[in-house]
Formats: sequence, C-alpha cells, structure tokens
Amino acid sequence: MGVRDSFQNTFSCYLEDASRQNATQLMASKSMDSAVSFSESTSRELVPQYSIQRILRPLYQKGEPQRPDIGDHPDFKHLLGTDLMIKCPITTLFMDIESSTRLSLLYPLEDVYRIKNAFIRVAMEIVKSFNGHVHRIMGDAVMAYFGGSTVAPETGIIDGLNCASVLCYFVEQSVVPKLNSMGYKEPFGIRVGVDFGKEADVLWRSYGYPGMEEVTATSFFVDVASKLQHAAGRNQIMIGESIRSFIDFPDELLSVKSITSNGNKVPIPYLQPNHTDARGNPINYKQYELNWNSYLKHSPLAQFDPTYQKNADGIRISADIFNERGGQFEGTYSSTSRFLPKGKSIKFSMKLPYMPMLPYTIKFKVENHGVDARTKGGEMFGSHVTEKTVTTIKEHDNISHWEETAYRGLHYMIIEVHTHLGLSHRTQFGVYIE
Repeated sequence: MGVRDSFQNTFSCYLEDASRQNATQLMASKSMDSAVSFSESTSRELVPQYSIQRILRPLYQKGEPQRPDIGDHPDFKHLLGTDLMIKCPITTLFMDIESSTRLSLLYPLEDVYRIKNAFIRVAMEIVKSFNGHVHRIMGDAVMAYFGGSTVAPETGIIDGLNCASVLCYFVEQSVVPKLNSMGYKEPFGIRVGVDFGKEADVLWRSYGYPGMEEVTATSFFVDVASKLQHAAGRNQIMIGESIRSFIDFPDELLSVKSITSNGNKVPIPYLQPNHTDARGNPINYKQYELNWNSYLKHSPLAQFDPTYQKNADGIRISADIFNERGGQFEGTYSSTSRFLPKGKSIKFSMKLPYMPMLPYTIKFKVENHGVDARTKGGEMFGSHVTEKTVTTIKEHDNISHWEETAYRGLHYMIIEVHTHLGLSHRTQFGVYIE
C-alpha cells in the first residue's frame, strides 16, 4: 500500500471511529445501563496506535513513534507557576480548516464533527511525526511548536516545513477524495502559517495565575505565524522572511502572494496589516507562499508517489554519509530530513525497477541554491552535471555517485536515465546543508 492509500485508509478509520463514538454516546445518553457498553466500545480503537507516525517517521528518519501529549512544551514545563523566564528559538505552526463555519450550515453537526475531529486527529499525528509539540487545539485549528532547548534551530525549521507540506499533501491526496466519495461536495481545505524566531526574539514564561496557567512563548514571530495562516489561501502555506533568510531557502520554491483587484493581480509582499515600529516606520515584514508540491518532489514521499516522478516505476535512491570520500561511514540520509554539516561526502546509490536496453546513460545533476553557493560557487552556484554510461549488467547493479557538502541551504540531486528511446526516468533528492 502506498503512502496516499495508507493516509486515506487511516482517515477513513478515524471517520468510522468518530461515527462509532457518536453512536455510543447517544446510547449512553438514552440508558443508564449503557455505561458498560460505552466504556467497552471506546476502548477498542479502530485506528492502530501511531498509524501515521509509523508511515512518516521511518521515511524521515525520526525513530520510534512519540507518545501523545498536548499543552506546555516539555522543554519549558519547569517554568509553570514560577517567575522564571528563558529565551529560546522556536518554529511555530498554525493550521486551521478553511471555511469550516460554512460546513455547519450545510451538513448535520454530527457529520461536521466526524470530519473535523478525524482530520484534527490525523493532523496532530502528523505534527508528532516531525517531532512537533501540539500546544493547543482551538476549535478547528491546531497550534504547534517545532524545536526547543535541545534542538538546533535549523532542525525545528525543517521539521515545521516538512510537517506543513505533508499536511497539505494529506488533505489533497486523502481527505478531499474520501469526502468526495462520501458525497460531500463543499470544498475542504486548510490554511497553514509557519515562522521562526531566533533565541533573542522568543521569551518563554508562565502566563495566568495559580490553577489557571500555561507556559507559552512571547514573540513577534509566534504571532506572525498566526497572521500568515490567516493570509494563506486554501491548501496553501505561508512562511515569513525569518525562515527564508535563516536557512537560505530556495527562491524558486517561493512566490509572492497576490490578490485580484479590478481584474489585475496586485502583489502583497508584506504581512498585512503592515505594522509600524516605535518610530512609526513600516515593518515591511516579507511573506511568501511555499510551493509545497514542488518542495515534496525532493522529499522521501517522492519515491513512493508516482506523480512526483517521470516514471510510475520510479528510481530508488539511497544516500550514505562519510567523513570523506571512501572514508568512515557515518550513517544514512533521507532526503530533506535534516541538515548535514559541511565537509561531508555523500554516496548516492540508485536502483531501477528493471534494466533498460544497454547501453544507457545516467545524468547526475547537482543544482545548488542560495547566497553561500553564489558567493563560493561562482556564476553557476557550483551546479554541475556528471554523466555515466552503463554498458554491463555489473555496472547496472552497482550504480553510485559521490558529492560533497559545501554550501548552506537546500540543494538538489536530480537523477535522469536516458535510453535509446529518450528520457525514461527522472527523480529528485533534496539535501539540506548547514
């Protein structure tokens, strides 16, 4: 079963589980004797525990599933009820269901509950799949943090971006088709905002008073994540300039938000309203739409979803990390999963689903991005192409290629297979470098 099918199956199970809960709750309200059957029913989960995590965490090399939790961030729980404060960087994600109020006007409330709760449950599992912490559920919205006192800020950013992208993928590939098959024609979508605050810009402290308090972050950039979510369109992700500049995210995956006014497209490059500083000067904080579909082409999902590859029977790529070319092995790397240090060597190995007619050619295309690559790599950003001609079965069974980690940012390894009939296979592999 592919990722899309697994996602859709899990969402279907959550819908069924919600329906069963509705029925058992109704039974409990009608009969004093139904308490036992209600307890027994709710204890039998239709959805296998951590089902989404067990799909995503291996793909992104995240280890074993995380236990569910919600509320105060575990790294800062010791601040609860105290006057202590800590400054610590964090990535914040806000997500809500778009036009959910209208659903309540069109369908029975029991059906609206089923849809919203099934999706929220999966969304929280996707957050946990990327080591995120669910801070709050606000009706049809989820607020989550990525990173903390023991996590590199770059890691929190990548986890937040991967989570947001997979959330949109899940909606388009699993939720919408399932709801359409059930007869729900009202468009379903989500809006996501993600931003990052550096250590100096995020204060963690306890809010409230004894018995009614929580630990949360105070930061312009936490607030901005919420504003970005409101600015996003259906199944869109908005990110702030802080993320783009801190990890030097590729411009080609970003676009400027625009609105249509009097038949013309008007760009909205800055967060609205455009707040002013203490001197009355506009902040001009830049906002961007993340092309999450293009981003996922370079992710682990791409190897298991034929829509992201040239051929449905796609190339399987593995990446091994060494301290130097041919040197000490330091582990494997899953595409776009984490940052790699500079000065490492990557051995890319690939497998084709079948052997094309010999000879055939493989092109390993390195596409670099960002300020570091432009400064050190010259006009071409250090991008280059290496061709290998495969002439024997032995060569076909042992295809590999070496590259070095040199420039900060997100870079692509693009692999193409050319036969006598032309381009037969093409896939991408994203590598983050510190």
